[in-house]
Amino acid sequence: MAAGAGEIVSVFENQSLPANAANYGTGTNTSVAVAYTAIPNSCHTITGVVWSYSADPTGGNLLVQDGSNTVFCVDVIHGGGEGLQFIPPIKGTVGNAMTITLAAGGSGIVGRVSVLGHRLE
Repeated sequence: MAAGAGEIVSVFENQSLPANAANYGTGTNTSVAVAYTAIPNSCHTITGVVWSYSADPTGGNLLVQDGSNTVFCVDVIHGGGEGLQFIPPIKGTVGNAMTITLAAGGSGIVGRVSVLGHRLE
């Protein structure tokens, strides 16, 4: 199922997700990152991400990094909320950190990002 501009797709109907503040970030005219620390013998996996800007951003972008390697990147040009489900999930490299970053939206623009379905494998 594809999401249109400003539309969030429900993708986790039968999956319960643990409440965890580490899966969420917010900021005004600053980049917002959800960072998962590298853990030996484990890898981070995410099944989706939801983000929003309070108005049309200037230079809006969402980036997923496995260590220092970019594994997903998309420009965000409209305000409002959007979301993506990763099928298959994005699975990081064993022993790497994973960082999900929403770029600063511009003066007075609030950005928010939430990671869905984070787990260690």
